[in-house]
Amino acid sequence: MQIATGCGYFGQCLCALLLSINAVQAELDTQPVRPYLLEIDRVQQEEGTYSPQLGQLLTQLGVAYQQQEQHQLALDSFARALQITKINEGIYALNQLAIMDKMQSSMMAQHRWKDMDDQHQRAYWLVNRNFRPDDPRLLPYLFNYANWLLFVHNHVFQNETYVRLLQSEALFKQTHDIIMANYGDNDPRMVQSLKGLVMTSFFKSQLGPAQLEFDVDGVDMTRQGSFYMGLPAVDYRTENYREGKQALEKMVAIYDGQHEGVTGQDKVLARVGLADWYLMFGKSTTAFDTYREARDIARQENAPAAFTLFDSPTLLPDSRLYLGDSSGEKETERFVLARFDVNAHGKANNIELLDSNPQDATAMRSRALRFLRSASFRPRFSEEEPTETQGVKLKISNP
Repeated sequence: MQIATGCGYFGQCLCALLLSINAVQAELDTQPVRPYLLEIDRVQQEEGTYSPQLGQLLTQLGVAYQQQEQHQLALDSFARALQITKINEGIYALNQLAIMDKMQSSMMAQHRWKDMDDQHQRAYWLVNRNFRPDDPRLLPYLFNYANWLLFVHNHVFQNETYVRLLQSEALFKQTHDIIMANYGDNDPRMVQSLKGLVMTSFFKSQLGPAQLEFDVDGVDMTRQGSFYMGLPAVDYRTENYREGKQALEKMVAIYDGQHEGVTGQDKVLARVGLADWYLMFGKSTTAFDTYREARDIARQENAPAAFTLFDSPTLLPDSRLYLGDSSGEKETERFVLARFDVNAHGKANNIELLDSNPQDATAMRSRALRFLRSASFRPRFSEEEPTETQGVKLKISNP
């Protein structure tokens, strides 16, 4: 009797599961994935489970799932496509990269940072198996991985902050060397490498002692250890200032070289970036002289759009100079909204915290307040002089 009752319960569960699957399948049948499912079934029956054509169809199916925001189904399709590609073309096949890139879009949507990190490492290993270290075909992959490390250095893997910044810096230096060896020291393509080196220098300069201490294979690699040659904190900050300054000065020199395709706007932005760097490191006199120089070039080169950089105070570093227009970035749920004045020297005064999410996030509000007190802003300019701006509002995400 007990056995019969158990079988009856199992049968009910199985029936419910089949009904659920049929309902999902019926829904999918009305969507764009059905043609791919039917074609995949046909190819499997006629050509076998590992037909090369299946890899293409499964990739297309994954894209169709992504368009419906069914990211787990997309990842399952891409994973199988990746397996078939390895079987047919070998484990070093570069065709895997396109599939892996699509997988990362779904992983990003699901906030699967560790899986994304693994994919980036796998892609890096793969391209290095196919190209020499100085091959220019490496460049897009190196830039992609370096930017990823820069993005996550203090976002997910906080216990590896400094290590990831060092890795990112090394990759940007490798791209710099590849471009120099293949295209020359003053090629405009070098600018992307230099921008990356500026950002790594900035983030490194912001790290405190706790973030500079890590352990590699049982060897203490602290800021005071041999890895940093015993440099004290002040010298460490000076070192990063110098490295960023050199990269920005080289950007200015490249754009001043009158290369084909270089605009007056490019020349202005490079100088503004250099002036920002001076200001962030407390060299305000040199900074404002460089800002005025940039504004003079904007007039000479007929680049009026550059003057918008001085219309209102801007938190530094200005991501628009290094990452392009970031207006489309998705806002995070955790934030602190502040109102303050920015004086003519680019410092925040009279700071007032207006709102936060969550509202009772006392620690987050305290961090936002400390951040604003130490932050630098490019001040608003009026009649060629920096001037105070009152009532500036800024939403600080995840302080």
